[in-house]
Amino acid sequence: MDGRLMASLDALVDDAAEAAITRTEVVRAAGGVVYREGPRGGMEIALIHRPSYDDWSLPKGKLKGEERLEAAALREVEEETGVVCRLGPELRSTTYRDRHDRPKVV
Repeated sequence: MDGRLMASLDALVDDAAEAAITRTEVVRAAGGVVYREGPRGGMEIALIHRPSYDDWSLPKGKLKGEERLEAAALREVEEETGVVCRLGPELRSTTYRDRHDRPKVV
């Protein structure tokens, strides 16, 4: 990704955070959609089972310190799937409140 795209993405995250909250820090996370061609030509997508929540999710996790979004996405995907990936097209972010009622941007 070029620097201009990351700068505008960071600005978008910051704007979303300011709009969502006043005094609470925004939890920032990144991840990816890991896919491959299946045996019959369709697309297979990797999901992560989270036993503590008994749900399924795309691989993602919180940024560490001043970590860049791209680095966090690659790290989290590898940690959760064991797959070393490369970045593809950037997907839109989503915002919601986490289990501690903090605003979260992924």
